[in-house]
Amino acid sequence: MIQMADRACSSILWRSALPLVVTAGAVNLPGCASALPVGFEEEAPDGRIHAIVDTARDEDSSKIPDLVAQLDSDDPAVRMFAIRALERLTDQTLGFHHADAPLDREQAIERWVRWLAGDPEPQGLAVEGRAP
Repeated sequence: MIQMADRACSSILWRSALPLVVTAGAVNLPGCASALPVGFEEEAPDGRIHAIVDTARDEDSSKIPDLVAQLDSDDPAVRMFAIRALERLTDQTLGFHHADAPLDREQAIERWVRWLAGDPEPQGLAVEGRAP
């Protein structure tokens, strides 16, 4: 029974909540939140996505370094949620696109690392926010 509930939560999250989370920034699914471990260090992508969504919803800029770390995730959904949260908190993407080739993502992550270190305009970034 618990496995069915977990699958239902996961299914609800991916099919129904994903568009809402991206556009509205938060969704509360009764019965799902308590069954899912949430945190940036969670092995399961769903737990990391919940942490990302919570950070964006709460506008918690202290967790921007955690969001930047999630840009290097193997899971494209985690990367997508992380960059959308960073964009919401900072109004920029620094040219990062969750589905880009690994080398392009690495270069964009490096721009985020430089931004975190205090470089207001990381080199190699076009005006539109896309890497040259």
